Amino acid sequence: LITGCESGERSPAVASAALLETTSTTPVRVTGGGRIDPNPLEKTTFGFTVDGTSGPPFKGQLQTVVHLLFLKAHSVLIDQFNPDGNCVRFQGEVRTSDGPPNHRFRAVACDNGEPGSSPGTGPDEFGICIDDHYSSDPTARLAGECLKDPDPTELTGGNIQLH
Repeated sequence: LITGCESGERSPAVASAALLETTSTTPVRVTGGGRIDPNPLEKTTFGFTVDGTSGPPFKGQLQTVVHLLFLKAHSVLIDQFNPDGNCVRFQGEVRTSDGPPNHRFRAVACDNGEPGSSPGTGPDEFGICIDDHYSSDPTARLAGECLKDPDPTELTGGNIQLH
């Protein structure tokens, strides 16, 4: 018996787990950390872990620092987790170093092989867009709002790991 659901309906957590169990290669957890440089002036560092079987809301956290803007963002909620081949797309809310209110974010993390970053860039990739603040992909944001998932940028350091 699943409480809070009509007969035949699944709870969000059960539906989420069922979606993630569709194939044995579907990632159910993603972890990563490192650095991207979307352009020569934008050093962005990040670290995250998200458990795709635990929600929504999903257990995990995201920390991002956009060094040029002196902006720090830390997740307070992760409410979407979508595996997409060797990438995972996740969304939620972050609090930022410039104070309230919280802002929506969209992130994409891609595990494209080992090592996560080689001398130079890649092969792993990461992208983030934070409403009213920043996007590693300028085409993802319009009038301050993240309208789509950002196209990921190759890591200049670090690693993304799908589990």
